[in-house]
Amino acid sequence: LRPGVTFSDGTPLDANAVAKNFDTYGLGNKEKRLPVSEVINNYQRSEVVDPLTVKFHFTRSSPGFLQGTATIGSGLISLSTLNRSYDELGDARHIIGSGPFVVSGETLGREV
Repeated sequence: LRPGVTFSDGTPLDANAVAKNFDTYGLGNKEKRLPVSEVINNYQRSEVVDPLTVKFHFTRSSPGFLQGTATIGSGLISLSTLNRSYDELGDARHIIGSGPFVVSGETLGREV
């Protein structure tokens, strides 16, 4: 990872955040009702090597992993967003991603 990168709320986008994202995508989170990603298979766990490096472990080969990480549902989100339940994520104002943009308002089915 590149040093100094942040989420739009200013929190660090570091190896810990990346690991938590992929552990959630690859394993789901029953407590928060977050499902396992359909595009990441054979995922076992992530390992934070240092603040800028994550190593991924799989139960067996996962040839589609890199392609799966590029889908819209695999975008990196902040730890505060990962702590929200599935139901809370229906409001785009609660989703904090990387980059400079935030959603300030939303009218479902009409505008963001």
